Amino acid sequence: MEQPLNIIGGGVAGCTAALLAAQAGYKVRLYEPNPLGRGVSGQALGLLVPSTNLVREVDALQRQGCAAWASTLVPLLSQLSGTGITSFYRLWPGGAQLNVPVLFEVFGQALLALGVEIVSETFSHPNPVPPTLWAAGWGNSATATNPTASRTGLACRLAPCGLHSLLVGHGPTQGLYAVPSWDGTTLLGTQKMANTLPTEAPPTPELLASTLQELRQRAGLLYAPLATAQVLESWIGYRPVSTPRLPLVQPLAANTWANSWAIAGLGGVGFALAPIAATAWLKMLPK
Repeated sequence: MEQPLNIIGGGVAGCTAALLAAQAGYKVRLYEPNPLGRGVSGQALGLLVPSTNLVREVDALQRQGCAAWASTLVPLLSQLSGTGITSFYRLWPGGAQLNVPVLFEVFGQALLALGVEIVSETFSHPNPVPPTLWAAGWGNSATATNPTASRTGLACRLAPCGLHSLLVGHGPTQGLYAVPSWDGTTLLGTQKMANTLPTEAPPTPELLASTLQELRQRAGLLYAPLATAQVLESWIGYRPVSTPRLPLVQPLAANTWANSWAIAGLGGVGFALAPIAATAWLKMLPK
């Protein structure tokens, strides 16, 4: 194809789509005014662990995506960038984890090796529109056919406390996760306290402190040191989530955005679903 594909957004969805499209022989132009992974994707844990064992379609797709990272994306990124796999990818029981800051450096090297043009500016609407994929998280809201909302969660970084494997809560600790970070600290968080946290303005210090205390008390049921380890930092996280989540790729209204698609808000499981969404989009492109 002589006309380049436009991809808007340099998070995990956009970078994965650009990588697979360029590998398939397309000319690709990736628009991202900030460094790759600077948005919501850059704040993620990079977990490639299926969130459920349910038989729903989205859960099956998530498991397929986790497998695609191991079988295809990680070896390809390592080969194109010359970066050792163990510096940005490690296996967990039942899954794996990506070292997110290093991953986006590797993505940048791999995309340039495939000839992807990375445009450090905001996309402007040309006329006529070449094939264009919106993979910009909340930026998709203006174009997506399904509404995109934000999911709020609390997270904190704890001093090293002896945790060496992923912990995921069940029962009274449902929704909690504790993850050993690549630097030895532990990341603790939840998405199940959204009703007590604001979705727009930052919370007051008092609300953040009380919510953090509740989080740590519950986490202590998972692993006792999580309740007493020193808190190094804490923050509120916001993730774009489409409702409904499927289809992962949505064609846009032809009269407004001809020849264009948007990736659904993949918040919470975006790293696992990114290769599935990218592959689905490539199948939609005109031959």
